[in-house]
Amino acid sequence: TTGPDGNLWFTEFGSNRIGRITPKGVITTFPIPNSSINPDEITAGPDGKLWFTSSDQIGNITTQGIVTNFSLPHGGPHGLTTGPDGNIWFTEGNEIGRITPKGVVTYFSIPDITYPDRTTWPVNSIDITNGPDGNLWFSSDQQALGRITPDGNITEFLSLNASSFGGGIDPTGITTGPDGNIWFADSLGDKVGYQAVGGTRPTPTPTPVSPSSCPSLTECMRASDAAYGLDTDTFTLPPGMTFIAESPTQQRAHGFEAVALKDSKGNIIIANEGVSPGPIIGKTTAYESGSVITD
Repeated sequence: TTGPDGNLWFTEFGSNRIGRITPKGVITTFPIPNSSINPDEITAGPDGKLWFTSSDQIGNITTQGIVTNFSLPHGGPHGLTTGPDGNIWFTEGNEIGRITPKGVVTYFSIPDITYPDRTTWPVNSIDITNGPDGNLWFSSDQQALGRITPDGNITEFLSLNASSFGGGIDPTGITTGPDGNIWFADSLGDKVGYQAVGGTRPTPTPTPVSPSSCPSLTECMRASDAAYGLDTDTFTLPPGMTFIAESPTQQRAHGFEAVALKDSKGNIIIANEGVSPGPIIGKTTAYESGSVITD
């Protein structure tokens, strides 16, 4: 990160040091005394110091190399940034933390996130940035970005293709772009994406699917995703296929979505979204009303 002295500052994770490099390439490193905390992320603070995360602490270092550490009650911080309120904000598991320049720590729990298939999962924060809207934005491990106000109110934004079995985004690094949007690295899609600061996106609308746009069982499974759940009354089956059974309500609620169909040749086809996006041929007894499906 750029320091208040016009130099670049960095962490040395393995050697337990904080480094400084001038624009001309002169490097100076400062040991973190009486500790082996493995410094990680670093940012310029509101107080003229550089702040950094470590294995179980948050610390700061002056431009003269004087280090101060603050122990955290929960441990394990990762990303950090200076917030609009003059405090340091950081990510830590399923919480967002805030530490004042004097070392007072407050945590805010991240709510579980609910996918379109009605499954609910805990959210772990990854990286965080100061947004242009007066809020903090963070990446997470649940195909979503999050926004937290300086008062600690959290809103989560799922990606358009998100499901409980993946298929959306895997945001890691995050920052505010010069266009006023939130930009992030997507390690799942090997892409870079952005989120409008307004926090809006198109909302998928469940609609019936005609045979012309659902020519195969695979496409029917994808169509059922768009219809927010694998229910046979939300799409039309391909020509020549008849419905046999679908997953019990309890299994669908836990993200196991499957349907059994019979084709024109009498073959039983089981499409199991919990394992693959395409059809799987097999047999099962886990269907409603006790139906037994055989090869």
